[in-house]
Amino acid sequence: RRSCSSLSGEFWFSVFCMLLVFWLRIYAHYFGQWLFLQSLAIPVSSFAMQPVSMDLNYQASLLLLREEVGVMCLGPLTVLLVFAALVSISALSQKFIGRFPDLGSRFLCAWGLQTIFDPVLILIVDLAYGRWEDKTDKSPIADATKLYWHFQQRENSGIPGALLTIFLYSVIIFAGLVLFYVYFLGLHMNARMLDIYRRLNGEEADFFFPYDSELSNRELNKVIQKAERWRGANGERRKTAVYDYVMHAEKTLVRDAPEAPHDEHPEITTHVSVHTLHLDGARNLFRQFLRLPDGAIIETFGEVDASRFEKRVKLALDKAMVDLEQLVVESTAMVNERLKTSGNLARGTPTTQHRLSAGTIRSPVTNTISAVSMRRTPSVRSVR
Repeated sequence: RRSCSSLSGEFWFSVFCMLLVFWLRIYAHYFGQWLFLQSLAIPVSSFAMQPVSMDLNYQASLLLLREEVGVMCLGPLTVLLVFAALVSISALSQKFIGRFPDLGSRFLCAWGLQTIFDPVLILIVDLAYGRWEDKTDKSPIADATKLYWHFQQRENSGIPGALLTIFLYSVIIFAGLVLFYVYFLGLHMNARMLDIYRRLNGEEADFFFPYDSELSNRELNKVIQKAERWRGANGERRKTAVYDYVMHAEKTLVRDAPEAPHDEHPEITTHVSVHTLHLDGARNLFRQFLRLPDGAIIETFGEVDASRFEKRVKLALDKAMVDLEQLVVESTAMVNERLKTSGNLARGTPTTQHRLSAGTIRSPVTNTISAVSMRRTPSVRSVR
């Protein structure tokens, strides 16, 4: 959980980015126009910096209509191209490095917002400097009024120029809006908004919901390792038994039945139980886990009974045709055979006169079900 001071620092950094981008955007805007004029070999009488603007003065009477349109459009287009380059850097960084700095994302967001409104912001500054009139060749003209005065001097009517300016600026603003939308949704803050969008609009099947008592394989390994190291005050020790319940299709002897395909990926349900061994031979169940056929690991409490599980666990077991009652019976028999004792493994009641030793026990059982049978191959894979 982030502190209030951290959130306040992020806010003020965003404000700083907005102010910094305000000046950088202005210089990028006019620098693009200056480069275009230089490419046309148009003499520029003045190109000087102002606190919140730049004086770019040239002899507009030397320019054709398409050239004047180029000068007017190259300003916001340069800002747009810079934003596109920054977005590309962010995308490449996230693709090859895995992330993009949060501070850089805030700077990009500020640049994108001002890219959208660049023509409007330039117009406001030009109006503040009084550049809406074509006074002399030594005074710069506002970008938004360039085409108006171009048509006014040649056609005695600046209305077509004003309409053309509105159209061109609308297209540029729309292009900036689309690029900013793509960035903000898919790349900003390492695609945080895309994650929120998918969470709000995704289908239930698109999400992963762990079971209520599910744990990771790493956590289970830690439990087993800790049990191996544990020693009680009276000399007690803990041992872990791993039991596999394998289900896979098998050929049957049913006449005229179609041949079942060989199952290379049998369904395996693994029962892991941790037992506490006392010096007097008593054995108590400490913890037990089930690894379902879909790979999920859940912890079971008390008896291994399907009625104790949530609905999704029951569906996973039914889909794999796992008979929990049979699994418990066979698991108990295997462990009791190893320990030379009797009882229910899930209840933790049996006692033993022998210590656990490592080994593997297999006892295949075959049941025929119509034309395809399910062979159960239970085993205590390891007893640690």
